[in-house]
Amino acid sequence: MRGLYARALAHYGPHAQIDQMKEECAELIVELSHHRRFGTAMARRAVIGELADVQIMLAQMRILFGEADVDEVVREKEARLDRRMRGEA
Repeated sequence: MRGLYARALAHYGPHAQIDQMKEECAELIVELSHHRRFGTAMARRAVIGELADVQIMLAQMRILFGEADVDEVVREKEARLDRRMRGEA
């Protein structure tokens, strides 16, 4: 799917896709709030739909900002999370 995401990024341009990323994140926030408030199957399905949208945009942002750089920072943050959960930092 990387090819599709790279094509979308090239087609729409980085500024538009950054704006789209922000929009999808905002929509996910709204649906998570609805799910917490109502807890219905419909609210759950809406969260899943927004998670999918955010995941697609994240893939494009990884390309835009550098997959290796993102992976490096993710590993650092995962290690920090692990240390915190073990009470080490």
